[in-house]
Parts: sequence; structure tokens; C-alpha cells
Amino acid sequence: SDVCSSDLSYVHLEELDLTPLLATLLARELKSLLPGTRVSHISQSSPDHVELSLYHPDRPNLYLVTALMALKPILFLTGQKPSALDKPPNFCRSLRKNLEYAQVVDVLHAPGQRVIEILLKTHEGSFRLIFEGLPKYPNLILTGSNGAIISALRYRNDPVRPVLPQV
Repeated sequence: SDVCSSDLSYVHLEELDLTPLLATLLARELKSLLPGTRVSHISQSSPDHVELSLYHPDRPNLYLVTALMALKPILFLTGQKPSALDKPPNFCRSLRKNLEYAQVVDVLHAPGQRVIEILLKTHEGSFRLIFEGLPKYPNLILTGSNGAIISALRYRNDPVRPVLPQV
């Protein structure tokens, strides 16, 4: 039996638009499957794709894939291990430093939005991994327990909505 009902393939990604309704459905499914899992590995298969390997002792491994393509951002679970770049980019290294072996605590989503937050805890503290599925400006942002940005896939020095690390 399949653990995950939204096991999408990359072929179907081009056909999907991440509407607020789809984001709500994805968040609901992630909330039912992710809490209690641990991040066992983090990789990037391309500059726009970040993958988290998730372990739970009672279930097969899952892989949370965030595909942050400019016009068609999406996130999904799969049972297939994605390939990884030979040399991990800086964002991947930052996620590994902060989130490897973290436990997923909860998944949050505000109705009508294309933003999904994954709450994680480690022995170092609490973190939020924020998926922003906004067309043209998709992003994946890691924040600490105080809400300060630790790292982001894409930084923006925008006066209206800056995405910059806190120093």
C-alpha cells in the first residue's frame, strides 16, 4: 500500500498551478503525515529543488521535495529518493547544519495563502521551514524560534518585502 496519496512525478509538475486551494490540500496531507518524522538527510537536485529525507520507524522513508520554479512552484511527498548535486549549495549546507535529525512537530497553513510552514525542533532549539509558493517569487526560508531569517534559497533586498538574513 502506498504511504502517500500525492506521490507526484516531475512530469506532472508542469501541469500544476499551486492555487490557494491546492496549498490547503497539500498542507492538510503534510500535517497528517509529517509530525513525528525526523529529517535524516537534506539535498538539492538542482538550484531550484530542495529535498528533505524523512524517517519514521513505523513507515517507509518519505522525501519532501520543494520545487521552486519561478512560474510553477510546488511541494510534494514522494517515496522515490531524488538525485543530488555533487556539491551542495550554501542553502543546502545551512539547512543541514540546522535541521539534520530535527523532528517535525507541526505543519501550519493559513487558508487562502500559498505559504506552508513546517515547524521543527532540535536539541539546539525550534525552527520554521517556510515554503512560499508564490508565482514569480517562490522561496524556501529557514527561521529560528524568534522569527529571524537564518537562511533563504533566494534573498531579496526589496523595500516592501525584504528577505535578508539577520546578523
